[in-house]
Amino acid sequence: MAVIIEPISINSNGDVLCKTSHYLNKEGAHMQMPLTYSFLVIHADRSITEYDWFYLNTLGRYDWDAIEQELEKWDKIFEETSLENMPVDVLDRIKEYNFLNTQMEQYAFNRIVSSAQLSEEFGIPATDPQITIDSHHSDSSFSKVYVKYDFPHFILTRNRFNVNTVKKTGAEFDYYYTHPSVKGNIGYEIYTIDAFMFR
Repeated sequence: MAVIIEPISINSNGDVLCKTSHYLNKEGAHMQMPLTYSFLVIHADRSITEYDWFYLNTLGRYDWDAIEQELEKWDKIFEETSLENMPVDVLDRIKEYNFLNTQMEQYAFNRIVSSAQLSEEFGIPATDPQITIDSHHSDSSFSKVYVKYDFPHFILTRNRFNVNTVKKTGAEFDYYYTHPSVKGNIGYEIYTIDAFMFR
């Protein structure tokens, strides 16, 4: 599974506009799972507003070439989408926030930090939850976390886990599913989850 959050703009209040994409792959199927694209405003007051964008439905489809072409098309659209070329209907809904600054490079951090450094450098206890889209959050933490961006009111992180290599960076999240043959909740064995932590 993957949850990708990329910042696009920040306003004078410290609200940050992001574009997001995510998919779930509960049982490790070797096929493209449905993808959801959306926009997210992370507000300085710790509230979050999400806006739907596009849902690429692949369930029940076997036209693999067509799916791959659609995926490539939307990956390109996602990569190239900025404040200047966002969907008009979304722009209309966010115009009240007066997003102007699109220079995200000045907030880029791109370093792995320990739980101790998280507290020392950012003033955030490692035990604080990380929050991601659809109100999901971390429910445990590892000894280190990758910080992608350092904004005035929060940091944007990237969490990775791969059961095959036992590599862990960041936290475990409350993404679980059930299966008739297994007792209890099942966690994802491979994931990349972007999330944020408020100061």
